[in-house]
Amino acid sequence: MMIRELILQLKTGGIEVDYFRQKFGVDVFEDFADRIDQLVQEENLTVTNGRVKVTRQGLLQVDRLLPEFFDPEHRGTRYT
Repeated sequence: MMIRELILQLKTGGIEVDYFRQKFGVDVFEDFADRIDQLVQEENLTVTNGRVKVTRQGLLQVDRLLPEFFDPEHRGTRYT
């Protein structure tokens, strides 16, 4: 449920980290640090003041970027 909500919110442009901490008891920065850092380096995300925001570049390819947040067994799954 948490990953699904994370993905849906990122598709709308960003997430508030405190929201996930309060609702799910999860520190998104800690649990997804490698994925977030990679997407920040690629200029697809920005991180400021407890908010992860998808850049314009990231929004244009968001469906390609987000599977990195899926559980490993679901990353290669294609839905048609």
